[in-house]
Amino acid sequence: MAATPAGSGLVRAVLDRPKAMNALTLDMIRAMRPLVDGWTAEAGVSCVMLEGAGEKAFCAGGDIKLLHGGGQESAVKADQEAFFREEYDLDFALSRSLERGAPLVAVCDGITMGGGVGVSIHAPVRIATERYVFSMPETAIGLFPDVGGSFFLPRLPGSVGHCLALTGARVKGPEAVQLGLATHFVESGDLEALTAELAALPAGAGLAGVEEAVGRFAKPTEAPSGLATDAARAAVAEVFQPRSGDTVASVVDRARAAAASEAHAALAGRWLKALEGASPTSLCVTHEQLRRGAELSLRDCFAMELRLAVRFMQRPDFYEGVRAAVIDRDGKPAWSPATVEEVLASGDVDAFFAPLAGSELSGGEPLELQLAE
Repeated sequence: MAATPAGSGLVRAVLDRPKAMNALTLDMIRAMRPLVDGWTAEAGVSCVMLEGAGEKAFCAGGDIKLLHGGGQESAVKADQEAFFREEYDLDFALSRSLERGAPLVAVCDGITMGGGVGVSIHAPVRIATERYVFSMPETAIGLFPDVGGSFFLPRLPGSVGHCLALTGARVKGPEAVQLGLATHFVESGDLEALTAELAALPAGAGLAGVEEAVGRFAKPTEAPSGLATDAARAAVAEVFQPRSGDTVASVVDRARAAAASEAHAALAGRWLKALEGASPTSLCVTHEQLRRGAELSLRDCFAMELRLAVRFMQRPDFYEGVRAAVIDRDGKPAWSPATVEEVLASGDVDAFFAPLAGSELSGGEPLELQLAE
């Protein structure tokens, strides 16, 4: 993590692990967190640009190997708890840049997944380039879409957030603006000039000044693409729009029916494949997470997500999912329970959302997320 003044009131903060696609480590989170508190108008900061080093990724996620720790029996619980707790605290602090008077501009020039979404999605200005690739692929590795996903995903237009959360579907370039994931589409070749423009902003330019500067480089995104097309929106609504008494099993059934239809076969077929390959526990918890998150504040969503994260670290699916996807790379996770129907029949989903007990934690003390006021 490097954060350097770039002239005038602009600060450039760079996630600097290009060989690891700038994936977040606990050390990076801890280095960044105190810096955020100093990014204030009172300190002479007018704007902060958050970037990723290299040309491939903004940030591809969190340190999965740290969390995995070699398997459920050998994983260090204290490190897991600290990672999630401090990651969510950082994400929440970044979400409050306007309160500090120094608007955050997240420059997502490349792969932006998981933890990378967390440090960018809550910024008031979110730039996607032609290299931008968004995904929340957690259900495929036995986890859930965290970093505030409980808050922003159910608030995306239509039911696209449910689609992204459950299937890990990818969003690219201008499509991100059309779906509300980004605020501006700027070509990567214009970023250097944009940086100079932001550096020239006077102190106190505020969000309006920053948006005006970014707007001069933003390209139009009127032509719908990807999930923003009318056909895709109709398919998303058909499969993912919440119904009364809905369950993940119902969603899978609708995806199967849509995949067999003439209208949505290709798109729904990809969704069905993702749903059938994901952790059944992750799907069921994520479905409930979005239902609850739609009614919660961002602060309360992060508190809920910490409970979910601790519970997932106690279950086998995360370790099995990472093994199959990252370690052995055989693509054949053995989920437990093995089906959505088994998870629903167990009645276990609500237990993920219950307040944490001291016995579940390495320190033996009840843990709830304490976010800075």
